[in-house]
Amino acid sequence: VEGVYKSIDGGKSWTEISPDTSISYWGLHFVNDNIGVVLSGGCLNNVQKFFRTTDGGSTWSLFEAYEVNSGLTDPVLYSANGLGYASSSGRIWKTVNGGVTWSIHSVTGTNVWAEELAHIGNSFLVPYAGSTCIGDKSTGGTRFSTDDGASWYSTDMGRPMYGTFLINETTGWAVGDNSALYYTTNAGRNWELRNCGITGGNLDDIYFLNESTGWVVGNTGVYKLAPDKHTVSNTNFT
Repeated sequence: VEGVYKSIDGGKSWTEISPDTSISYWGLHFVNDNIGVVLSGGCLNNVQKFFRTTDGGSTWSLFEAYEVNSGLTDPVLYSANGLGYASSSGRIWKTVNGGVTWSIHSVTGTNVWAEELAHIGNSFLVPYAGSTCIGDKSTGGTRFSTDDGASWYSTDMGRPMYGTFLINETTGWAVGDNSALYYTTNAGRNWELRNCGITGGNLDDIYFLNESTGWVVGNTGVYKLAPDKHTVSNTNFT
């Protein structure tokens, strides 16, 4: 991501609010209009940059960490001054002050690219892609923890995986290349391929409002789950 942008008119126009225009960014999360974090770095220079704003992106503070070979990707904040987590290659980070400072909470496994973080209660679900910090197309899968990151169950799906979502502490979804759309009800011990209706293309992100209403996004379109049929249909937006 080459910049951070903000809209105050429902997406009709955008203004760049990047903390530093000389670097690239990945994930961000805001708890309200003013307080949020955006992440950068970790793979090429071994410096993780956690930027935080309290005024909607007008100004930013910076917390840096120095974990070798671990690229920051996806944060979540639960309160303006309290708990939050972030994902990086092989690591889960934790904040207890709304993103002011961060520390490593859990080691998920080897330092391979982990693009997203799903979290509910004591459960974490992260995808991984390839065999390097920055990711590649060699393989991929998921890592699932139900004990707050103390231990992890890893599944090699043979293809890069990019998106995850948790319905509850043991039920979740994962998406990736080659129409990969998987579903588990037992914390990742078993995964069922549920990509009916999707052929070809790669899937990147997934989000659910509830167990029967969700969407998946890929390079061939936006797909919506068909309730009670465990299938998906293409959704066209005009």
